[in-house]
Amino acid sequence: MKAVITIADIDYEIDLDKPLEIGIPLNLFHKNPSCFYAGQPTAYPMIYEGYVCSKEAGAPVNFYEMKFVPHGHGTHTECVGHISSDFEKVNNKINNPFFVSELISIKPKLLENGDHVITKDQLNERIRHESSALIIRTMPNFINKINKSYTETNPPYLTEDAMRFIVDKKYKHLLLDLPSVDKEKDDGLVMNHKIFWDVEQQLRQEKTISELIFVPDNIVDGKYILQLNISNIVLDAVPSRPVLFQIKSQ
Repeated sequence: MKAVITIADIDYEIDLDKPLEIGIPLNLFHKNPSCFYAGQPTAYPMIYEGYVCSKEAGAPVNFYEMKFVPHGHGTHTECVGHISSDFEKVNNKINNPFFVSELISIKPKLLENGDHVITKDQLNERIRHESSALIIRTMPNFINKINKSYTETNPPYLTEDAMRFIVDKKYKHLLLDLPSVDKEKDDGLVMNHKIFWDVEQQLRQEKTISELIFVPDNIVDGKYILQLNISNIVLDAVPSRPVLFQIKSQ
């Protein structure tokens, strides 16, 4: 199914039958990626007065309850409510889910203290297109990203200069395959989050960060149309399903 998406008065032709998934499903029956001591999500048949609500137990239907942490289990999209006392909700931040985006791949730089970081210079070297969404794939791109336990591993993160560069580029949406844009243990500063949403000046309500995505190797760096699908849950962060579409040559 072909479609023409008009963004900023420019028409982009895409094929809706050929989506490129870059999200990790929230799979409550197998191992998920996890971080920040979240453990694993769970799903169990509801039990009412000793009655187990599952087909396996003889019930007419499966009727499950679930427990998960959006920030800690798989691909999720968050808004400024993640760090704001007003606790804004992400489900009303995206009215139109289609955005021009650019995918770039970066091998984080090793610092003397053992940390791995994404720097301003690395971003500047790789960004080739103007877009409203930036997607960062870290290298090497191991498949275990889809179920890795990140807690206590000090994953890569962005430098503050890198985040200021992203802000200066006026990106509204940032997506990356890491647990956080900030260092795992930063004494609660979450400085990159604060820089991105400009908490010192005026909160940028329309901007989002999506973390723990996974971009398969067969998706090459370049310009795409991003469809950022989020769960309609009233919370600061929710499970999400980002999808890319190739743009037909113009």
